[in-house]
Amino acid sequence: MQGKCQRLQGLYAQTAYLMLMILPNRGAIKGGKRMNGSTELKDYANEYFKRGWVPLALGYDSQGYPKRPLATAWTSIKHDKEQVRNQPWDNAKGIGILLGSHSNNLGVIDIDDVEMAQAVYQRFIVEMGIQTRWIWTARNRGHFYVRERTPSKSRAFKLQWQGKEVQIELKSEGTQVATYPSEGYSVGLDAPPIELDLDYVFQLIQEKLGARFTRTTITSVGYPSPWAELVSEGDRNKAIYVEAHQLRQAGVPLNLAIDIMVARVGNHFAEGVKSDEITNTVTSAYRKPVPELHTDRLRKEESDLDNYF
Repeated sequence: MQGKCQRLQGLYAQTAYLMLMILPNRGAIKGGKRMNGSTELKDYANEYFKRGWVPLALGYDSQGYPKRPLATAWTSIKHDKEQVRNQPWDNAKGIGILLGSHSNNLGVIDIDDVEMAQAVYQRFIVEMGIQTRWIWTARNRGHFYVRERTPSKSRAFKLQWQGKEVQIELKSEGTQVATYPSEGYSVGLDAPPIELDLDYVFQLIQEKLGARFTRTTITSVGYPSPWAELVSEGDRNKAIYVEAHQLRQAGVPLNLAIDIMVARVGNHFAEGVKSDEITNTVTSAYRKPVPELHTDRLRKEESDLDNYF
């Protein structure tokens, strides 16, 4: 029964994906009317507030997209009914969500390329069956939602992919994103944001799509890998065990965790890697409690990565 349900979910996501790709206008539609009036926006603001997020009233930016917050001090708006209600909703042309600590550690991976956004959606949502919120933007780009353990820094990267340079932004504390039902925005999948950190999903995108990091938009330093920089050859199995347990705590299914770890380890240990060895280690992590020593090691690795930026 579980396998049948998963196949049905995958089929639904794939059908929705195909429909979104062929429709000439993916604006938010309900009952034959475009949902960009103040009443509809207020209704969705209330819905997003119930989910633990801070909705923002948006106006048009310089390019005519509803992406500009109307409140003057919008970064300081908290998850408070009065603060949310006091925004100029009657003048709003769209709705956004404040990211970071005020919205329950919400984060978004903003894929600023049409083809890569479609490829990420196809690979992660349709084929891998990941259940998380996905929004298509007014310019046919993709927003991949996550819920982080602690809000990370917002930053942007350049990737080399299929012969071109693509920008991906990791958006969190102090930033916002426009969302459905803003004009031109549509829902690829409406599910609770998956509990994974932005850095981790960013690495998965590189590995699954064969994209190569080139630079950040701020500095020329490379994107660090916990495997390449922090895990020695002799500690590989211990590191696999720790990271697999992290995936388990985030609610990632065992078969998907194995797929993720095979890709990650193979990317940095090209020689001598046996998928059976990785499968056994990940399976063990899903069946046994993680030792405190390994937990401390994981925290150190995460701290080192944070300091890198």
